[in-house]
Amino acid sequence: QTPSWLTMNGTAVNQSDCPEVKVPVALFFTIGVVSLAENLLVVVAVIRNRNLHSPMYCFICSLAAFNTIASLTKTFENLMIVFADVGHLEKKGSSERNLDDVMDSLLCMSFVGSIFSFLAIAVERYITIFHALRYHNIMTIRRTGAILGVIWTTCGVSAVLMV
Repeated sequence: QTPSWLTMNGTAVNQSDCPEVKVPVALFFTIGVVSLAENLLVVVAVIRNRNLHSPMYCFICSLAAFNTIASLTKTFENLMIVFADVGHLEKKGSSERNLDDVMDSLLCMSFVGSIFSFLAIAVERYITIFHALRYHNIMTIRRTGAILGVIWTTCGVSAVLMV
């Protein structure tokens, strides 16, 4: 018989000999804010500089946008944890659970979007190297926009399905 404090929802919780590592919330918050600033800088630089309006930089901007969403979500989640720890937020409330589901969906969306953006960058670089003479006919801004539209739509649908 498993003791009641070792069960979760009626099933036994895995035991581990590894000690629990507690990372300070301030460290997570600092990393989140720095990551947010860096990714926003990339997005702003690509949007404002006309020389960076090529397919590769559009995909890099998409990657930075997905990473910005992840940074915002993790920073907000850390703030919620701090508020819950000091007693200003109920951990088991329905609105808190719904908000947690939304944040989890945004995180999954941003991770899937990052992977797709890396894939798009890799394919674009492949075309650049192996089809250099036809690159501008293959990788048009219109085609780039369509690819980005498919990536963002797919990620948005997967985020909605996660909830």
